[in-house]
Amino acid sequence: MVQACRLLRGPGPLLPGQQRRRHRRPEGPDRQTGLSAVAGRGLPVAAAVLQVAPQGRRLRRLRLHRGAARVRRPRRLRGVRGRRPPARHARHHRLRHEPHQRPAPVVPGVPQGPHRPLRRLLRLGRRRQAVPGRPDHLRRHRGVQLDLRPGARPVLLPPVLLSPAGPQLREPGRAGGDDLRAEVLAGPRHRRVPAGRGAVPVPEEGTNCENLPATHAFLKRVRKEIDAQYPDTVILAEANQWPEDVVDYFGDYTTGGDECHMAFHFPVMPRIFMAVRRESRYPVSEILAKTPAIPSSCQWGIFLRNHDELTLEMVTDEERDYMWAEYAKDPRMRANIGIRRRLAPLLDNDRNQIELFTALLLSLPGSPILYYGDEIGMGDNIWLGDRDAVRTPMQWTPDRNAGFSSSDPGRLFLPTIMDPVYGYQVTNVEASMSSPSSLLHWTRRMIEIRKQNLAFGLGSYRELPSSNPAVIAFLREYEDDLVLCVHNFSRFAQPTELDLSAFHGRHPVELFGGVRFPAIGELPYLLTMAGHGFYWFRLRKDATV
Repeated sequence: MVQACRLLRGPGPLLPGQQRRRHRRPEGPDRQTGLSAVAGRGLPVAAAVLQVAPQGRRLRRLRLHRGAARVRRPRRLRGVRGRRPPARHARHHRLRHEPHQRPAPVVPGVPQGPHRPLRRLLRLGRRRQAVPGRPDHLRRHRGVQLDLRPGARPVLLPPVLLSPAGPQLREPGRAGGDDLRAEVLAGPRHRRVPAGRGAVPVPEEGTNCENLPATHAFLKRVRKEIDAQYPDTVILAEANQWPEDVVDYFGDYTTGGDECHMAFHFPVMPRIFMAVRRESRYPVSEILAKTPAIPSSCQWGIFLRNHDELTLEMVTDEERDYMWAEYAKDPRMRANIGIRRRLAPLLDNDRNQIELFTALLLSLPGSPILYYGDEIGMGDNIWLGDRDAVRTPMQWTPDRNAGFSSSDPGRLFLPTIMDPVYGYQVTNVEASMSSPSSLLHWTRRMIEIRKQNLAFGLGSYRELPSSNPAVIAFLREYEDDLVLCVHNFSRFAQPTELDLSAFHGRHPVELFGGVRFPAIGELPYLLTMAGHGFYWFRLRKDATV
């Protein structure tokens, strides 16, 4: 359906200013899709798109906009009312050097055109505020986006299951055949489903397109086919919602989950930062207590930072102002409703805090997701536009372009970080590998310890009462593997007493050095924590590591 409209067949003719020609009248409806084309471009009227690059300086070079938040709109067609403008293709826009080239989808029954890579597409609607309450939607979402407004027809594919290896599209048979929808059912192992913005093309009037029955029916069909044909594939849902709303995307609890395998746990991320700055465990304890149980074959995805901003949508207005005041004093550090900074700059490059955050990430329930560069303490560049501040090239060596590329520095998609603290000449993988005490070696050791204890990945989570509000303690248990985790959110040394009477007679063994602590008795167990320190204990009867 999409390729029949020539949406993914590469750029069309030049701009009107480069090659003069008269606009033709809009063609009639296509026989296969029933959609009208716009001025010979082959694009459906329901979703005109504008090809742009996500970088501000590159947009200016291509003359697509003149400011940080201005995108020049194409002129409307003469004699056409109520229709969207055609797509304009930028001159000298070359994507053959970009790493995200993807071949056009294969549509059964449709003749295949010449191979062209899938371009970055930015939907251009009639209004800048394409989605109610999201005025920044136009410059945020750089992908093939759905038009979910009431009355809009689902024409474009969302970034659901798009495969760089060449996805296969099929048109499911439905009773009545009133809507045309495409399902992408092939590809590599990991798939991200943006469920929060409408996971599939099933919009309904009068709704926000979240948790619709048709959406869950679609995901069940996709999960069934993927389990049958690609059993090593994982479907990951990106739904920036409360846990009680996201849990529905896992599917039926009694069957172990028949929709998405994983889902991001967005609310826990900002609360970790809030708890450490407030030196109180309650923000983390409360959100974990509100997290419902999930099917046995499913898992949460937890993270500290990613390629987007540190979103603050799942906090109150007062908490958002507090986070901005503590972590983003400079307005350039803010983007949309969040903070566009990396982990190390957020924590003032404090090694103790970075280790505490990483320990929480690896010990809390869920599959930890470590963003590239955080293992060496990479910085950011807040002078870049939008989310590009945290998307700079990986810093491998102190050589040319940080070892990321041997090309001319001006040809890089994003510039490397030039900073006396976070610059690639100082902070890079090569320097970290040569230093035994580097953050990289410490992180690798933490990951090894986590892999050796199945309780972290498969075990249950139970928080223990602590006498100190700045200290959080919890148990991770899986069969005979029992791990006690204690973390201090305060920057000062703190004592705490834990009720471990259920493990009377056992000796806690510290997992890093194998140090054996005194045996647990009937009285509360006393621990003294260093500032931003933590302990991981094994509570086996044999007291061995």
